[in-house]
Amino acid sequence: MWRRAGLITGGLAMATSLGLAGTGTAPAAALEHHVKPGSQWTVEVDTPTAFCEIATFDSNGSFTTDSGGDSGSWTGGGKKLGMHWSQGRDSGEDFLYGTYYSGIHTYVGVFEYEHDGVGYYTEVVEGVVAGC
Repeated sequence: MWRRAGLITGGLAMATSLGLAGTGTAPAAALEHHVKPGSQWTVEVDTPTAFCEIATFDSNGSFTTDSGGDSGSWTGGGKKLGMHWSQGRDSGEDFLYGTYYSGIHTYVGVFEYEHDGVGYYTEVVEGVVAGC
């Protein structure tokens, strides 16, 4: 009996040291990031004067656009995406609550104008959309 207990204890110690025991959660490095450094995404805002612009994302958490001298910072890039414009025509604006939909390679969320606090349906689409 003592011998069996020793084998069981030894087996648990080995399983733990090999990482075989645990909760089964994936390490943080395994999170899928859709926004890659240098990637371009089309920001399409559905306002009364609908507009779009192409954002290029950098690895340091910043982005630039092809319109109005806009640039800012971004967070997330996996299941969620947030953007804050800090320079240019859209300075002070935010893309909030962006949720990624893999079937269409798009984040869907709200573009909030700082001056009126109104939120508008917005899609941030992977790649450059023709006509933008």
